Amino acid sequence: MLKKIIVIVFAVIVLWVVIVGIYLFKGYKQVHAGIALAKEAKVQFVTNHNQSLASSDFNQASSDFNSAKNTFNASVIAPLKKIPFVGTQIYSVIDLSSSASTLSAISAQTLNYYSSISNASSLGAKLNLIKTLPSFRQKEQAELKSVNLGPKKGLIPTLATQRALIAKYDLEANNLISGIGN
Repeated sequence: MLKKIIVIVFAVIVLWVVIVGIYLFKGYKQVHAGIALAKEAKVQFVTNHNQSLASSDFNQASSDFNSAKNTFNASVIAPLKKIPFVGTQIYSVIDLSSSASTLSAISAQTLNYYSSISNASSLGAKLNLIKTLPSFRQKEQAELKSVNLGPKKGLIPTLATQRALIAKYDLEANNLISGIGN
């Protein structure tokens, strides 16, 4: 009887490990899809000067990063968060995914805002949109303040590098948004 219980417990643990592995792989794929789209958005904007496609790519990247955050935050992964070193990594991935989602969404919103100004049908319409610049700037700054990069210490090198990169993007976005309309 004891042997049967041990086998069942072992089988449940193995099943849980497999499910966690599937979730971690899914989250990994979602993060990398978001990174690829954010890079493509930058190419579309900087190289091809295509604001519309860049905005669309940033919106999809934001969605992918948000999906990754939700995947890594799944209840099936929760027990791993209790393990000191492993939990730090998981919390970091969740926070960085959330930050990347926010920064991608802000990028899309900013591109859409400027696109609407440049595509306005008349000078009056452009001036009306430009008048909304201070409120747009305030909204974007508030969203940027919500960015939480998560833990800085105790990260594996890959996460530490990604955290530094997202912190750089966050600083650049803050500086850019702060300079709008000044």
